[in-house]
Amino acid sequence: MNRYQLNKDIVKNAIYLDFEGEGRKGDHSIPCPHIAGLYRPFLEGYKYSVLFFKEAWKPVKNGHNVERDRIGDFKSLMTELIEEAEQEGRLIIFWTIHERTIIELHAPELLERFDRVGFNLHKPAKRFANKRNLLRDKDEKKGLNQFLKLLKKASPLIIACKPTAAEACRRIDNYSSKKRRWRLWTDEQKGVARDLIRYNKDDCLAVLKLARKLGNSVY
Repeated sequence: MNRYQLNKDIVKNAIYLDFEGEGRKGDHSIPCPHIAGLYRPFLEGYKYSVLFFKEAWKPVKNGHNVERDRIGDFKSLMTELIEEAEQEGRLIIFWTIHERTIIELHAPELLERFDRVGFNLHKPAKRFANKRNLLRDKDEKKGLNQFLKLLKKASPLIIACKPTAAEACRRIDNYSSKKRRWRLWTDEQKGVARDLIRYNKDDCLAVLKLARKLGNSVY
């Protein structure tokens, strides 16, 4: 294990987590996320899957059509994820404190267990950049892209979904309330859902790429 508390094996065997939801409200409250993307690089075959936290999003789950996808309430699905990490000796790696905050707000009884298996990659990424006097591009609004530019220059940047992830979640809530079968959704509606999931997957992959960079670093 190196100075960033990572190595190649830890990185390869970790689960990469990223939430998508409506984000912070005007009253500063943070609602429960709509989905969690999970990337498991250690799996054979397709490595990305989605946890859907709203039963009404079943059409999106059917449209995504991945065997490891799950739909259910937030606490139950996050309990299963934490148990997987505990039993298999894996870390759950995420980008910033946001993921921990979501657990603290919406499943506080899981926080202590999550802290034991969770790993916030943003802290060591900042140390890596600061040690090398690397300056982030402040014109790049997405923080994850700032670090991709610094640490993995050959990697493409993450393209934001259109509409924004928060707006996409609101629209999909609306679509799901009116049409309960994926085949009844218009191409435009399907496109909103697909692009949200594409964006989430790209986030998970970017965190993996940065983890690999830090895991391979000797100083």
